[in-house]
Amino acid sequence: MNLKSELDSWNLEDKKKRQLKLEREWVRYPYLIEKLGLDNLLYLCDKTVLDIGSGPMGGILQFIDCYDKISIDPLNKEYLENFPEFFNPNIVYFSKGAENISLPVDSVDLVTCINALDHVDNPQTVLEEVVKVLAPGGYLSLSFCINLAKVHPHGSHQINIDSEWLHRLIDDDFETIFEKIDKYGWVKDPDTNKVGQPALYGLYRLTTKG
Repeated sequence: MNLKSELDSWNLEDKKKRQLKLEREWVRYPYLIEKLGLDNLLYLCDKTVLDIGSGPMGGILQFIDCYDKISIDPLNKEYLENFPEFFNPNIVYFSKGAENISLPVDSVDLVTCINALDHVDNPQTVLEEVVKVLAPGGYLSLSFCINLAKVHPHGSHQINIDSEWLHRLIDDDFETIFEKIDKYGWVKDPDTNKVGQPALYGLYRLTTKG
C-alpha cells in the first residue's frame, strides 16, 4: 500500500477541503452499518469486533455497539497524531498492516473491512489472517468499490477486486449470509458517466471451525 498517498488524501493542506472530506466520510458510517446488516442481524453487545483499515476517524467502530473494539491500520499512529479529535478511548489501536494481525487465535467475533481490502499489499494473506483470528462461527463484514483502481486511479488503490475474485478466496471458509451490489461515493464512472461507483456489501459466516 502506498502509505504516503493514503495519508496525503486525508491530511489536506486546505483546511476547508480537509474538513469537508472528513465530514463526507463520517456521515456514511451509520448508513453503511444498515447496508451491512450490522444494525439488526448480529447481537454484538458482548462481542469483540476487529476493523481492518479504519482510517483517520476510527472507521465503523465509532458507530458499533460492542464489548471490545480493535482497529488495525498501518497509519494509525499518524492518524492519531494528525486527527486527535477522533481518538476514542474505547478503541484499541494497532499501527500495522493486516497481513500480520497478531491477535490470539479464535479471539474475534466479527471482522469488518470497509473500503480497505483493495488497499492492502496482499489481500489473500489478510483473509487468511481473518480466518485465524475469528472465533468458530464468527463473521466477516465487507464493503468495497468494484474495480476502483480502474475507475479512480490512486496510489492507495492497489488492485481491482469484484465479487468473483472475493469468492475465490473466501468460499472454502465462509458461507454467504447476504451480498448485494449498490452504489458508493461520488466518483464518476467513465464508462457510464454516472456518479457513484458500484460497490459490494456482504456478510459472511465462518464455517470451517465448527
